[in-house]
Amino acid sequence: TANVEQAKEALIEEIHRRKATEPYLESFLTFDRLLYPNLAYSHPVTGNEADVRDLTVEDVKDFYSTFYTPNNAVLSIAGDIDKRKTEEDIRKYFHTIQKGKDIPLPSSAKPSDKEATIIAKEFLAPLPGFHIGYRIASPYSQDFYPLKIIEYILLSGITSRLYKKLIKRTRIARSLSGSIEKRKELATFKIFVSSTNEIMAERSKRVIFSEINKLKSSLVSEKELRKAKNIFKMDYLNQYATSADKAVFLAEAFLSKKSLDDLPDELGNYLSVDHYSLIRIMRRYFTNEIVFDIKIK
Repeated sequence: TANVEQAKEALIEEIHRRKATEPYLESFLTFDRLLYPNLAYSHPVTGNEADVRDLTVEDVKDFYSTFYTPNNAVLSIAGDIDKRKTEEDIRKYFHTIQKGKDIPLPSSAKPSDKEATIIAKEFLAPLPGFHIGYRIASPYSQDFYPLKIIEYILLSGITSRLYKKLIKRTRIARSLSGSIEKRKELATFKIFVSSTNEIMAERSKRVIFSEINKLKSSLVSEKELRKAKNIFKMDYLNQYATSADKAVFLAEAFLSKKSLDDLPDELGNYLSVDHYSLIRIMRRYFTNEIVFDIKIK
């Protein structure tokens, strides 16, 4: 009991620390509740303070006995190893651990089909800003390949469209961040911007929607598409630059719904995305945006 209470206090302290050091944290958590269909997808990993305080020793024991079992684990080993000796060691150290009970199937959900939403709320934030989000295709669908390239064209790095327009050239935004976020079988395209005042925030918003509309109607140049793919390729290959990276990469691939046999083709699927598929995907998914404005108290 004492250990559980100590762990709870440590977790609550971490929640307080994050709130104190991340001034926009509450806005991100609120935005997730707007963007995702239910609590299973929108809640923070650490939970909130009230939920942590309500945890009992029985809750912790039940969770541990359910999920911390061999039948819910993945062991991924990469590197210069003796395969036979490694398999013998795995059986020696892990085979005798008793299997746990059947793992409850995770809840599944479909992306909400809500109409475009615009919401404003006051926060104790240093600067005004806004979130923009789109509910997009599952990470396991064929549409995800062009969506990833779109992310690199719009958001990834100092050569991306939004960085050049908002930060480098006009400086109407103080900060810009965003990416595709995957949560099990759901994915969202998220953008966050802070500006010096509300006028600059509105200008930044107009620039973002202008670039999104351009991608819906105009072909990306061969040079820009090639640059985005090259940056993506470098990031993709860096996922397994070391033996530890390879082990993590393989474990995550196993936990996804894709077959490990398809892994050799994955990079090629991204690099084969063409100009026309970008327009098709933009028109399909970048329609019902969720806009969440941050007002300063």
